[in-house]
Amino acid sequence: HNSGILSKLVMKSEKEKEKDKEKDKEKEIALRESLNMTNEDRALLLEGAKSLKISKDSVIITEGQQYQRLYQIVKGTCRVEKDGTPLGVMQENEMFGEISFLEGTGAAVSVLANDDEIELSIIEGYFVNILFERKPGFAGRFFHHLCIGLLNRLHPSSSPP
Repeated sequence: HNSGILSKLVMKSEKEKEKDKEKDKEKEIALRESLNMTNEDRALLLEGAKSLKISKDSVIITEGQQYQRLYQIVKGTCRVEKDGTPLGVMQENEMFGEISFLEGTGAAVSVLANDDEIELSIIEGYFVNILFERKPGFAGRFFHHLCIGLLNRLHPSSSPP
C-alpha cells in the first residue's frame, strides 16, 4: 500500500517539475520579448533620423575615423572594405556603424556605396542619448538590438533562440 502512495507522490512530483519547466520557459520567452525593440522604438529612432542619398563609390565611413552615429540602408547596397580590400556587401535594412558608436573609437572598416543610388537613414548619437533619457527601458532594448545585429553579422549561421 505504501508503494502506491509513494509512486503517486513521485508521479505528482514529475508533473510539478514539468509545470515548473514550462513556467521557466514562458518566463524566458517573456524576458526575451521584453528585450526586443518595439515598433514604437523603431518609429522613434526613424523620426529623429536624417535621410541621405548618395551615388556609387561614395565613401560613407572612412576606416580610422570616429563616428557617433548609426546608419541604416534604406535603398541599395553598401560594400565593406579594409585597407582597400573588399570584405562583403550589406543589404537594405542592415544597420552599420555600431562598433564605432559603441566603443567611441575609429571605424574598423570603410563603407562605400555599392549601387548607383543609395539611400541611408542616419541616426545621430546625441538623439539616441535623448531617447535613453526620455524613454525608460529603451536603452536596454536598443543595446540588445545592436548586440543581436552584431552577433548575426559575425556569426550569420547562428540566430538567437
